[in-house]
Amino acid sequence: MIFQARPLLAVAAAGLGVALLSFPLAAQPLLPGFESPDRALDPPAADIRDVESPDADPPPLARRPAPTFHAIAARGASAVGRAPGHVLVRFETGLAPGLAKQIASGLGAPRVRPARFGEFSRVDVPAGRTAEQVAADFRAHPSVRWAETDPLVRAAATSVRATANGASAAAAITDDPFFSRQWHLERIGLDEALQRNPADGAGVIVAVLDSGVAFGSGNSYPVRPVPDLGSASFVPGFDFVDNDPVALDLGIAGDDTPTGVRFSHGTFAASIIAATVNNGLAGAGIAPRAAIMPVRVLGIDGSGFSSDIAEGIRFAVDNGARVINLSLGGSGIATVTREALNYAHSRGVVVVAASGNDADDSEVFEGEFDSDVAYPARYPTVIAVGATAFDGRRADYSNFGPGLDLVAPAGEGASNEVAPGVRDAVLATGFLFDPVSRQELYGGFWATGTSFACPQAAGVAALLLSLGVDDPDAVRTLLELTARDLGPAGFDTDTGSGQLDAAAAHRGLGFTQ
Repeated sequence: MIFQARPLLAVAAAGLGVALLSFPLAAQPLLPGFESPDRALDPPAADIRDVESPDADPPPLARRPAPTFHAIAARGASAVGRAPGHVLVRFETGLAPGLAKQIASGLGAPRVRPARFGEFSRVDVPAGRTAEQVAADFRAHPSVRWAETDPLVRAAATSVRATANGASAAAAITDDPFFSRQWHLERIGLDEALQRNPADGAGVIVAVLDSGVAFGSGNSYPVRPVPDLGSASFVPGFDFVDNDPVALDLGIAGDDTPTGVRFSHGTFAASIIAATVNNGLAGAGIAPRAAIMPVRVLGIDGSGFSSDIAEGIRFAVDNGARVINLSLGGSGIATVTREALNYAHSRGVVVVAASGNDADDSEVFEGEFDSDVAYPARYPTVIAVGATAFDGRRADYSNFGPGLDLVAPAGEGASNEVAPGVRDAVLATGFLFDPVSRQELYGGFWATGTSFACPQAAGVAALLLSLGVDDPDAVRTLLELTARDLGPAGFDTDTGSGQLDAAAAHRGLGFTQ
């Protein structure tokens, strides 16, 4: 990736992304009742890439009752803009070897880098020219099918807070201590769905295209899975983030950027999908026996390129993923992403994406996003998922419009207490990095954003696939027909077809206990 093309996110309440987290009490572990998966990791974060292999068993996790925790907030700006350092070019098929480089050289472009997964190339922008100018030159060449700039994307989260003790918001049906406060699972009827579904998502690979899952380095993710993903199997993923500029600023060189220790967005999303149920630890996931494929497409500031998303989609499809979760988005249309999504759909893969978090910013929502959902959620082959607040209405930040398919409960404010010990946010698990102790702090966090509505739909899709529903259009139709109407009867642009209902989707299949 081009160094200057991924700007550092500022910390914001409802932008399309979560930034680097600030630590007001950084030296104090957020969850003293939980231990880091490797308490021996005292060296700087750059050395984390040397931890033991994926086959090694993690040390036992302490299960002491957790005390009250300190709050952490994160804010992020919207993913608006395009990469200035390269353009994307798809040459016509059948070009003689080396001809693409000759064409680029003739147009003054210094370097052509064919995609590892996909039928396009990245062409570096020469000094003194803009990406738009270079793309226009390539579009005019008869041997070029299309050429365009590369839209930026960001993780679609709005805020994060550490969890705290409190009374239950729902009847506890598992021995997972966080479950009673995971009100989003009660809202989508997960208890009934899992009772009707003995498979629990087994046999279904869910690719999480995000910032990585757990923590690891290079192309081997995860080096070690997080403790509460014990029942989920992991399949090999891929790291598409090259020379992450934020990592370089932190003294972490090359392609071996640790993932979860700095930005745990992907781990959080994966835990919503597949956290182990009934293990006496943390909370519950929606499809606890699904397999997770970690595909890293976002840097440790939560931003990335549409071209990496496109390659990640093709990698996931070609390596057996049946569901792809995209808790990210931006304002830019990208042919490269659309083609990858069409490829996924043609091969029977369900793709779910976040609608975006810009609706409460009228200047951005009515401008860059054209009063509709973000990309890639807006593409017709994708299930676009928005967010609802604790009180059942659409969350103020959640993008809406004709491109929205349905919504899921993701809360409106991680700082808003709606019941004793319960926040207007999703409670799941992940890592935070303590810059003072240089250790990874694992535990539960409250978070809001369409980033965390999206994996709920992905998890339910995995449940349905594990029961034999094997067509992405059938999955979409079933989710939409069984969604709980929140507004006018039928589809409306505010909440789509309604709120995700896992129990009703299983009843719609005719499965009984």
